[in-house]
Amino acid sequence: MSKKPMGAAGLADRWTAPFVHRALLGLLVLGAGVGLLGERNVMNFLPRASFHEGRWLGSPWFIGAMALAALSGWFQALRDPEPHWARRCLQLAPLVLLVGLVTSRLLGVRVPVDLRVGGTSEPILAAGGLRLRLEALKTDPRPPAFKLAAYTRPDGLGGFEAEPRSLSEKAGIEGRIPGTALRYQVESIIPHGLPNGAMVDDPASSENPALHVLLGLSQPNPLEGFLLARDPRRARFDEPGGRFAVVFQERFDGATLAALKAKPPAREQLVLTVQGSSIAHEARVGSTWQLPSFSLEVEALYPDFVAKPGADRQPRFGTRSAAPLNPWVQVRLRQPGGASALLMLAAHPPADPSYAGYLREVLPPGVELRYVREGEDPVDRFVLFTLADARVRLVVGGKVLREAPLEFRKPFTVAPGLSATPLEVFPRARFEEDWQPHPDPVQATRYENPVAKVKVSDLAKGTTETHWLAARGPQGPRPVAYRGGALALLFKKREPEPEQVHATLSLVDAAGETRAQGAVDVGEPLRPSPMGLLSVRADWETSNDPAAFRALVVRDPGRPILLFGLMQLGLGLVGLLFRRTGQSNWVQRR
Repeated sequence: MSKKPMGAAGLADRWTAPFVHRALLGLLVLGAGVGLLGERNVMNFLPRASFHEGRWLGSPWFIGAMALAALSGWFQALRDPEPHWARRCLQLAPLVLLVGLVTSRLLGVRVPVDLRVGGTSEPILAAGGLRLRLEALKTDPRPPAFKLAAYTRPDGLGGFEAEPRSLSEKAGIEGRIPGTALRYQVESIIPHGLPNGAMVDDPASSENPALHVLLGLSQPNPLEGFLLARDPRRARFDEPGGRFAVVFQERFDGATLAALKAKPPAREQLVLTVQGSSIAHEARVGSTWQLPSFSLEVEALYPDFVAKPGADRQPRFGTRSAAPLNPWVQVRLRQPGGASALLMLAAHPPADPSYAGYLREVLPPGVELRYVREGEDPVDRFVLFTLADARVRLVVGGKVLREAPLEFRKPFTVAPGLSATPLEVFPRARFEEDWQPHPDPVQATRYENPVAKVKVSDLAKGTTETHWLAARGPQGPRPVAYRGGALALLFKKREPEPEQVHATLSLVDAAGETRAQGAVDVGEPLRPSPMGLLSVRADWETSNDPAAFRALVVRDPGRPILLFGLMQLGLGLVGLLFRRTGQSNWVQRR
């Protein structure tokens, strides 16, 4: 029984076997077709994260498989002295496709651009000064939807992986958390939840002293809350007007006293964030920060900012005092063409959403600017409660001015109209979070503040853990840690799916002339150049700015080569189909 030769000829024989070559070719034709058509809406039944162009065609395994098919076809072409033209097309088509893929991989460029309606981007692709402008944006109306996601890979620094795993979010659903041996159950979902939690003294919990305090502030409704002695973030509460702060410590010592005084900022900076990366510059009056697309000039600092209307009905900015009670900075943004805009930045941004909207309108798309004062403590008057000696002290400038025994429900006067009243101490405090539906039946069905109660079970250890997850909040939805930080669950609003977003984009040159304009959605990109060398489409990823549209600008010099390779495959298959001789390896032999 003869054996196949083992050298280069043997390798050629193995990889030019008709079955092997046809199997490789069929797989690669299917993959290439899916990749090129993935930008259209005909592949909705496939997961876009796997089959979208650039992720499927550009994957190393696909290029490697294409290289094997190209090698197989090349060997067949060398060993076939008088081939039919159709067979030659099929033999060399994988090589053409391989050249197109490598060209796209090495020379292709994909640039995400965040745009708001009426906004224009910076020059893209560093060629021709072309810019994108978003003319209109429309999102298909759909009922509000929320999703549950699980982070299962902690990074050891208090964070998790960038992409969480999706879970079913229906009330009553049970399932396994992917990548773990844990199970979860969505016990309830409240569309419009109102907080109903409270601090409790739990004998089964570890020691965690908490002081229940009532602040009288010359107002009809006093403030009420808890101070936790062992939590540095919650051991102190600053009175909203900045007039004093209350602090709860387990014991009184010199280090605590020395820390209770006002401190100037160690550093004042402007922090610029673009696409997740941040850089900083000193916020000094008269300084100029030169950036590639614009410059920032610091014009004034206001320690206790106030704005008053002027005679011309324009606001006049000033400061009420030299005390850093409400620090703001005045910055002038200048563009190369001479246009300028005034920016007012707060060290402690107000909760009013109009402040964030104002900054988005003035700053270029995708740019975030903050005024940061590091190491500052503007408060110089403190009410200090200590547990070990049961005393309360008034500390001003790091010195004790007055003290008294800690007596529950007896007000301790700070100044006329200002007081702090200790109500009770919880030795083993634990906050028990709870939510209740809105009492109005109409409001209760609206998704104004959705919350979900989720239980996680470890069947191997027989333990369970239940937490509430809020989809909205002052700082947006945040992951809730389970199992000591080994797992985190997130409940948040679903962003619009790509097929819901429809945008009208214009491509303008350096002179402001419109080079191309058209509608862009997930199925129809804008192609301002022939053969698709340059295209603009809706990005598959979600923009960091919920009010912005993320366009993806793609320059793909390998696309014409890929299209030529697919045409070559098609011609070869048609030629073999209509060939009437029986001498080819691709037709049945007698």
